[in-house]
Amino acid sequence: MTLIDVPLVSSATVRLLLDAHRTRAASIVRPVSNGRHGHPVIFHTRLFEELERADPALGAKPVVRAHAADICEVQVEDEGAFIDIDTRDDYERWIGPLAPRA
Repeated sequence: MTLIDVPLVSSATVRLLLDAHRTRAASIVRPVSNGRHGHPVIFHTRLFEELERADPALGAKPVVRAHAADICEVQVEDEGAFIDIDTRDDYERWIGPLAPRA
């Protein structure tokens, strides 16, 4: 699962996480760097029902916390896995200028 506001994740990071998911039995696989958790996060199918029942206002965080002992953290050097773009200023800083503001 990746978030639309984290668009700069590299394909190499996605491949690395998928490889970890395929070779380990962890319920959750996620990228980490310097103590930060990033995206995408891969959930094992056994968590899908729990994710479906999750409160939309809280997102997947409670599910991640409930399975903290069964997380595979993959060290990555990809800053894009941690860049959250929420505002026009964020977009312009990380991606480039948009059309002039009206």
